[in-house]
Formats: sequence, C-alpha cells, structure tokens
Amino acid sequence: MIDPGLNTEQRLAVETVEGPLLVLAGAGSGKTRVIVHRIAHLLAIGQPPSSILAMTFTNKAAAEMRERVARLAGTRIAEKLTVSTFHSFGVRIIQENAKHFGLNRRFAIFDVQDQLAIVRRTLGQISLGNQSFDQKRLLAMISKAKNAGLDPAAFMARAKEDDPYDIILCELYPRYQRALKAMGAVDFDDLILLPLMLLKSNEEIRAAYSARYRNVMVDEYQDTSKVQVRFLELLVGSDGNVCAVGDDDQSIYAWRGADVENILRFERSFPGASEIRLTQNYRSTSNILTSANAVIARNAARRGKDLWTAGDRGEPVRVVTCQSDDDEAVWVVDELERLVAEERLSRNDFAVLFRTNGQARPFEEVLRSRGIEHRIVGGTRFFDRKEVRDAVAYLRVCANPMDEVSLSRIVNYPPRGIGDTTLERLREHASSLQTNLLGAMRRVESISGCERSAGAVLELMDLLDRYRSAFQRRAELASTTRRLFEDVDLFEAARSSVKSASAGASRAANVEALVASIAAFESRESRPSLGQYLTRISLDDREENEESTDKGKVTLLTLHAAKGLEFPVVFLAGMEEGLLPHDGMQGEAQNLPEERRLAYVGITRAMRRLYLTRALVRRRRGRARETIASRFIEDLPKECIQHIDGDAPQTISEEVEIEAGRDFFAQMRSRLGA
Repeated sequence: MIDPGLNTEQRLAVETVEGPLLVLAGAGSGKTRVIVHRIAHLLAIGQPPSSILAMTFTNKAAAEMRERVARLAGTRIAEKLTVSTFHSFGVRIIQENAKHFGLNRRFAIFDVQDQLAIVRRTLGQISLGNQSFDQKRLLAMISKAKNAGLDPAAFMARAKEDDPYDIILCELYPRYQRALKAMGAVDFDDLILLPLMLLKSNEEIRAAYSARYRNVMVDEYQDTSKVQVRFLELLVGSDGNVCAVGDDDQSIYAWRGADVENILRFERSFPGASEIRLTQNYRSTSNILTSANAVIARNAARRGKDLWTAGDRGEPVRVVTCQSDDDEAVWVVDELERLVAEERLSRNDFAVLFRTNGQARPFEEVLRSRGIEHRIVGGTRFFDRKEVRDAVAYLRVCANPMDEVSLSRIVNYPPRGIGDTTLERLREHASSLQTNLLGAMRRVESISGCERSAGAVLELMDLLDRYRSAFQRRAELASTTRRLFEDVDLFEAARSSVKSASAGASRAANVEALVASIAAFESRESRPSLGQYLTRISLDDREENEESTDKGKVTLLTLHAAKGLEFPVVFLAGMEEGLLPHDGMQGEAQNLPEERRLAYVGITRAMRRLYLTRALVRRRRGRARETIASRFIEDLPKECIQHIDGDAPQTISEEVEIEAGRDFFAQMRSRLGA
C-alpha cells in the first residue's frame, strides 16, 4: 500500500515503474522517501527483491535507504535487495569476474596516498630531463581520464602534443596501470572503469547482469560521471527500467568527475524517458526558498523549477557586512550566542558554511577563545592518520602479499634494521628477475649487500606468513589483529612517535580504535574476513560526509561537505567576489554556473534562519585586500532580505550576559575539577 502522506508528484514517481524515469527532486523535497516507497511498491506488485538494484554515492546513504526499506517491507526482504554505492557495486562485479581482469578475488583497493607512491616511483623510471611535475596534478589527470572512460591507449590518442603534462602522462599512465596490476590492486576509479570495460567487451556477461537487475534506481544522479552513466546504459539495456533521482541545481562536484550534462541530457542516454518534478520543499521557509530560486534562476543550462513551501514566510534573509574577516567571525559568534540565550537553541542547531577551508580560521579562534565547543567537518579522517595507516598496512600485506606499497611502508616500521639501501637492492633484484618485492625478500640471503639485514628480513617474512595463515583460517579477526600489533610492538611505536606523552597516548588509542573497529565489523558479519574488512574501509573512507552528530557543538564546514545536510540556523560566510563565486584554482578558469549551484546548495541548507555575511577587507594569501560584494547578493529579491551593518554595536540582552556568566563559571569548575 502506498503511503497516503505522499504528495501528488511523489506518488506519481512511486507508481511509475515501467521504462526510464527522471525524477527531478529539488532540495528538501523528500527524494529519499520517494525512492524507499518506490522500492516497497515494486516489491508489493510482485517484483523479486533480487531484481532491484539501488545505487547512491555514500555508504551512509545506502545504509539509511536499506533500513527504511526494511521498516516498510521487512528485514528479510530488504536483505535480498542490492542497495549500495556505485563503487561497492563495482567491487562486486570485479570480484565475481576477477579472472577476466587478471586479479585475485582478494584484490587491494589503493587510496590516494598509495597511488601517489606509485606515481613517485614510476616518475623515477622515466627520463624527465630538467622538468619537474606536480605529482598530485598527474594523479588527478589519471583520475579525470578514467572518469571519462579513457584507458591509457585512448588517452594517448587524445593527448595534446604541446602539453608537457599530457606528454609525460602518455608515459606514466600505462606504467601506473601495470604497477597496480603487478600488486594485485586497483584504484578507486577502476571500480567503475573495469566493470564498464567488461560489459562493453563481453556480451554474455552484460546480458546476464541486465537480466539479473530488471529494476535499477540511482540516487544523486547529478553527481554521476561520464563513465558511470555509460556503465548504466550498458547495464540497463534498451528495454530496462531505470529511475534516476537528482537535481541539476545541486551538481557541485565537477572537480571529481561529476558531469551535469548527464542529468540535463538524460533522454539521450535513455530514450523515451518520462520526467517528474518534485518542487514542494519540506525544509525551509518561503523567504529562504525565494532567495535560492532567484540565485539559481540565472543559470542558463538547467531544467527550470521553483521550490515552494506550504509553510510560513519566515524571517528575512540577513545580509551582514563587516569591516574585516575577523570582525565577521566575531559578529557571527555574537549572534549565535544571542540566539542560544534568548531562544534556547542548541549549539548543534548552528552551521557556519564557507567556500574554502582557509575561511575557518577566524571562526575557530573566536569559538575557542569563548570556550564554545565546535566541530570541523572534513578534518583529518581516522584512516588518514599515520599510526592508523601504518597498522592497516600490516593487515593489507597479510591479505595481499603483492601489495608492495604497504610492504614498503612496514618493512622497517617499527625499526628493525632494514634500511633504505637494503630496500633499494631488494627492488633492483626484483626488477632484474621480473618478480615482486616479496619474492626478492624471500631470497635476501643470496642478494649481495643485504647480508647484515637478511636476518631481520627473514624474521619479518616469517611473521607475515604466520599471520597470513591465521587470517586465511578465518580466525577471530580482532584478537588476531591485536596479537599481530603486539608482536611488532605497534602500540609502543605509535606512543613513542611523538615527544608529547598525551599525543603519544592519543596515537596509541587510535591503533586500539582500529582493533575495536575490526571487532565491530566482525560482530555484524556472518562470515567475516580480513579482505572484506579492508574493502569496506577503503569504500567507507572515500568521499563520505562526516557522520558525527556531536550534541551541543557548532558545525564548521565547506559548501561541498554541506550537501545533504540541514540546520535550523546557517551562516554562509564570505559572500564576496573571488570567494563565492570563487575565482578558480590556479591554471583553471572560473566555473560560474557551478559556483552559482554552490551558493544555491548553501542557501537551501537553512531551515529557519539564514545569514549571508561578508567582509569589506579580507586577508588572503597573507595580504589584506578590499573586497567586492558577491554578485549573488544582487540576485536576492529585496522583499526577502534585511541588510545589517556588522560594525554597528549589537545589543546584548540580559539573558546573553547571564548565559555567558554561566559558561564562564562552568568552565572554571571543569578546570578546577580536572
């Protein structure tokens, strides 16, 4: 039975289950609810759960979708659905067809740091003359090529003969791919590119997958790349049922391969498609929505739609002008404290959004000076911390002995007397015999110049062999991991890696947290394996929004990290030319349509109150510079906004002063108690 609470357009999107369908879902229009009820409706009309594939872009979103379907259709049925991210689905296809790619089912998924290690090593094998190249830029170019569906040969055919980076990439890209294959690994982009190549080249396999998944749904379709859409076209076929849900006005990830043209030209990929628009917003006030509509309306290439609400008009959008960026931060925190005291709002009701990470500094300083707890979304992630990466490297070598990047990381960590000279001789030996690093290490006693380190190398080999066997026996993962870390003294190595005792304890605690993470994974899975865990963390840690919902903390985050979130009160800072819209990265032209979409996303995060703040003078790149108001402010309807002089004295009410006093004495009591 379809939920009677769905509005007319939502209900139509749920009931339209034949042929291609594009659901244009504006911000706050209940798109996840539509997808969940659509899946439940497909099940209710007799579609087998195994025929339904729902894909989105984060594991958090996929888990939420599965949980909501389970509440409607039951847990047993929900478990038979395929609900995953694009990349998790790619992992499944590669594992099911590993032999076609020359891979073991337990292949490794390399992250950015591992990829950069390959780029550095490969560049050392290429004659560069006197030229130097930005390794991160080269890696970004490889990623961009893969997102466009270009393998090394296809890239070479399109390379510009007068571009030094294109020329060097023609050498680097194929060597990079060979290095990945030699280590039994893939990178994140391969998780889509390899399945695409398989479906293109093998008609039998393509037909089997198309027959298996007769009902395909894609969330956040505006974030798809060219290669993801081409993969969908092959998977769905000419007569399949595909429902894409998305909003071209929220396409803000061009820098990582997303192509807004995919949603603008949906009918080219899936001829005969129907279209349904969800425009009723259930999040924001009318003034906020009218302002958002006015900003985005100036983008020419879009599928026009205006958000509306049945709710009230709400308060005006405040446009605040301050003298400097420091003054901007002070004004925002003053206003935040006023609202907390006078309206009894919680501090986790507030978000400060900005275009670049560098804008966070003055806000952090003011919040810290006043003892106001806050969190920064997008800081160093758990699995990016050195001590955690070191620990994970041990696990990855146990799971995949060919992973030379991880093996190189742990070979002398903690220190065991295997120096760089020994490692280089081992590499040279491996290269001369066309074997891998592990193979050379097993022959260390016969390699000239490695005599002094041979005992330490063989001792490491013995340790890794013992734990590899233990993990393959599917012994208890967490307890086996703890024994491994204790055997190599990893806890103490993390603790002694810094001078500060408290920092050392924190690093050791992070290694302990990794063991706890494995224990939690083990408790959730029916047949857990080390390979499954490593695959899970590789996918979970890539491009996920911060999941923490710390109570009582103000949230600071970039506009890119804010997508999908909502807050009762939003301060959108830095509304100036050069910041929003941003003037473009070095060497890249300004992408004004995407900057306008970023502003739209920022505005539509606000539920009840929205403040747009700017500074007349802002310090950028170490210099104080006069600014110009963002053109997006000029787009706002005058009847929806209120201009505020941020330099005018703010009236501090008695409630604010009392609340500030309470905070002060609470902090003092806490410090004295500590």
